[in-house]
Amino acid sequence: MPRIADRRAARLADLEEMESHLERTTRLCSSLHTAATHRLNKFMIRSSFFFTEPDETGTPPIVRIAAPRGVNLQLYLLILFEAQCRKRNGFAGPSPLPLNSREEVHSWTSLTFSKATQNDGLKAPISARANRERQVRSALKRLADEGLIQRNVGTPPRAVMALDESGKQRKETAYYHVPDPFESVITIPTEFVTQGWLYLLTPAEIRFYFAFRHLEKRYLRRAGAYFSPEARTSEYFLTRDVYESHLMLDRLGLIQRVADPRRRSDGKLVDFPSYAKRGEKWPIHLFQLGDDTLLRQPAHVSVRRALLNRPRPQRPQIGPLFS
Repeated sequence: MPRIADRRAARLADLEEMESHLERTTRLCSSLHTAATHRLNKFMIRSSFFFTEPDETGTPPIVRIAAPRGVNLQLYLLILFEAQCRKRNGFAGPSPLPLNSREEVHSWTSLTFSKATQNDGLKAPISARANRERQVRSALKRLADEGLIQRNVGTPPRAVMALDESGKQRKETAYYHVPDPFESVITIPTEFVTQGWLYLLTPAEIRFYFAFRHLEKRYLRRAGAYFSPEARTSEYFLTRDVYESHLMLDRLGLIQRVADPRRRSDGKLVDFPSYAKRGEKWPIHLFQLGDDTLLRQPAHVSVRRALLNRPRPQRPQIGPLFS
């Protein structure tokens, strides 16, 4: 398994290499929000997408679609975001966005950010955009298989129509409607999408971030909440690798791990052998949700800083999308 330092270096290299594409994609996403028929301040996601009630069975849809190198999760969240930009409430209906378009026009391909590159090894070279379109088509098929969207709907056929976040867990098709105030949702500032956090956080980091926002809301603990092993595995289905993504989220300031004198700065127990010898459960981490104003910063600035091990500013400054 690659060392953490090696993974950070590879991630930083990817960020530097793809920055121009990221800037273009984020600018398009921001313009989609700006052109919305109403001002969208909060992006809402139903908890059924990532959480399973204790008395229910089956894994939530986010577990099945999130892949380390895929765009399934990114694309579905973009589909929900577009629906909420277009409709204040009620049934969202088919999206008017096409599958593909010119680079500077809204489409699912132009709004998607990925590492897809040009393939020159073939007799007929495939451009990075064609590779990205193929990736988007594959993701749309997966989302349709999971009951999260319908493809080719309406007259003339549109590329996609969102279905309810619970996906195929429902026995009947549930068309997507903008969440009502009484529903179980998490709300995230729209800057999570428009400032590029959706694009630069890994699927594992997004899963942990959504889960903890929901956990803190469930227990109404402003001073923080403990993420018990039972909740992690049985309700949010977070594997060890997904859970450890809190390390990067803490570096970014989106999640803060409360200091514990029984643990070192890297989170390891000071005296693990004594806990093991006595057969005691070791203390679990106490987390707090970071200040949402952090999301108003361009994501690439914060991610680069975290990957370079630079200290996080105490008070984030709200600046332009890209400097």
